[in-house]
Amino acid sequence: AANQQPPLPENPDHDPEHDLTLPGATPAELAALREDAVLDEASRRRILAMARLADGRDPWALLGVPAGADPRQLKRAYFKLSKEIHPDRYYGQRLGSFAPRLPSVFEALSRAYARLTSSDRSRPGDNDGRGAQVGRAEQPQTPQEYAAELFDRACQLEIGGDHLDAMKLFAAAVRVDSQPRYLRRAASCALAARQPKSAVEYAKKAYSLAPHDPSSARLLAAAFRAAGKLSDAEEVLVMAMALKSENDILTSELRNDLAEVRRLLAQS
Repeated sequence: AANQQPPLPENPDHDPEHDLTLPGATPAELAALREDAVLDEASRRRILAMARLADGRDPWALLGVPAGADPRQLKRAYFKLSKEIHPDRYYGQRLGSFAPRLPSVFEALSRAYARLTSSDRSRPGDNDGRGAQVGRAEQPQTPQEYAAELFDRACQLEIGGDHLDAMKLFAAAVRVDSQPRYLRRAASCALAARQPKSAVEYAKKAYSLAPHDPSSARLLAAAFRAAGKLSDAEEVLVMAMALKSENDILTSELRNDLAEVRRLLAQS
């Protein structure tokens, strides 16, 4: 039939694929490839390629799988990519312009995976994801959808280095929908903008909503540290170390953070 979809690759376990050639690379992308950062070139190119797809219009491409990929392939791609680009993996390291790009791409990846594995998953072949939204075009935007739109716009501004304007949109997003993910990102942006007071405010709210999340605790400690509240940072990190976590990298970073805070306390 004319509309028949091409067959999927015979090997469903192939690695996620993205166009690492970056056709038509922008000056900002070219500069990111040259800057002084710990990431190797392949990692930089993958992050930049995924950032181009972070608007979510093509969740299949963002995950690096063909349209209509089965759940096993989706899961394999997601876990491989999420491990490679998880922000905690590079916390405290020299990232340059990739510091805001990493969390933005990671969050977009998580949204794409959730979208494709939800009960209203779009039909195979609907690369733009509109298949799951048939009949919704005329419906009014919900507060949650509005907050998500604000959040996405804020992330794009942050990636572009416009932290202050990004903070305005993050603030608007959390006023409408104060979910932990939005609050954590707002706190991170505030830290990048050198606004420790706002960072502490957002991080406190995120931690109160997810008190058993070591990542939220670590972010709160970083905000306290930026605000000069070393004793508070130490207390939060001690509690975070007591939380159960299967992320060995995060546990190691928490231990390093605690050691650094205690070193600073000893000097004060």
